[in-house]
Amino acid sequence: MTNLNDDYSGIEIHAEESSSYVPAPAGTHVARCVTFIQLGTQKQEFNGIPGKDRMKIVLGWELPEELQVFDEAKGEQPFYITNTYSLVLGEKSTFKLHMESWTKGKINREFNPLTMLGEPCQLVIEHKPKSTDVTKITAKVTGVAAMTKNQICPEQVNPKKVLLFARWNQELFDKQPDWIRKAIEASPEYKALGTPGDKQGVFQKKIPPVIEGLNSDGLPF
Repeated sequence: MTNLNDDYSGIEIHAEESSSYVPAPAGTHVARCVTFIQLGTQKQEFNGIPGKDRMKIVLGWELPEELQVFDEAKGEQPFYITNTYSLVLGEKSTFKLHMESWTKGKINREFNPLTMLGEPCQLVIEHKPKSTDVTKITAKVTGVAAMTKNQICPEQVNPKKVLLFARWNQELFDKQPDWIRKAIEASPEYKALGTPGDKQGVFQKKIPPVIEGLNSDGLPF
């Protein structure tokens, strides 16, 4: 079990990109969390120096008030953006800062981030040059906050998506972008799942949930 009280040493924030990539608009937006993905334990490296391995998750939000036509057949759809978090609770932890700002309270090792799935928030997005190509811009989540008293978030547009080792969904895994699949495949939790158990590719469950606070099914509901 990963110790969430380890000192924080940094996270990497990802956004899906392609030749037709359109970054989510910069600014503060009403958003709703619609995706929760366990990446498993990931190796860390900073400036070429190995760091502590970290349990990581990906949260994904839709921006229901920011619409764009990404596919002519589907018409307008909300922008979508993801953020990768290391599950640590040090004072400099982005996970801790974002979750406490979102929940308006202190979190501890019993906090279950899965309970934020479906919850609205205010999402702060900044446009920054890509580290690999400064001529290109990528959208990054730099803040998460609770909704204000009279603020309203439109109804959810996209279905919730949950990918957990304790309740494996091979079909959902196959639909993830390359960077998510590769990160999961490199984790010891994924390797412990074994081989596909049927034609749908559902793995046999061989390991318990790896996030503290989850129930026996790995879900809060």
